[in-house]
Amino acid sequence: MRRDVNDIQIKEPPLQELNKKRSCLKRSCATGCGCIALFLIAVFLFLRFAAAPRPKELATVPGHFPKSITLYDTDAIHRISFISGEQKSRWTEIAGYVPKAILSPLILSLERQSQGSAQTTASAFTWEAFIDLMKKPLTDTRHTLQIEWTDLPAQPKFIENYYKNELKKNNFDILQSTEGDTIRQFLFTNTTTSIDGVLYMSDTPDKDGTDYVSLNVNYPQ
Repeated sequence: MRRDVNDIQIKEPPLQELNKKRSCLKRSCATGCGCIALFLIAVFLFLRFAAAPRPKELATVPGHFPKSITLYDTDAIHRISFISGEQKSRWTEIAGYVPKAILSPLILSLERQSQGSAQTTASAFTWEAFIDLMKKPLTDTRHTLQIEWTDLPAQPKFIENYYKNELKKNNFDILQSTEGDTIRQFLFTNTTTSIDGVLYMSDTPDKDGTDYVSLNVNYPQ
């Protein structure tokens, strides 16, 4: 017996089923995002604490310290702290390759999907950019040397002028300079030699001399 077309009813999925599927999708997305966030936090904490380089105290200024920076009163140096460029980059680079390795399958998958299409050239460019990113260091690979003085007889202004004059003689640019009642500091850089640093001084105004001087220099290996 032929059924009347009007008797046929198309039933839509129950509203509860649709809401359930949407809820499951939202939970899946939230779980995935939460895992990624936890991973990124873990990597950040590792970089911040486990991979933090530890300075090494030296008895004398190392021979590879830039000759273009003339030190004031080397006989009165209180402490020399050194962090090698290799030490700064080693653990940071190891940790950085973890997220890079996780992202690489995604890049390869996108490249395979676009093969044979008009996007092949763009995909190849993306892959080349990714390879370049893998080769680039994640941190500053220069050496860092900190030299400290305490209870110097010279006044802060004299020490500041000494370093500024000597640095300018060797083509350094003086960038930011800060002067207060108890603190003086300025930044210096030489873009040609990739050397930069900061001179910091703290002093009690009602006392003669300078209480504390710190010279931090970053320079290539």
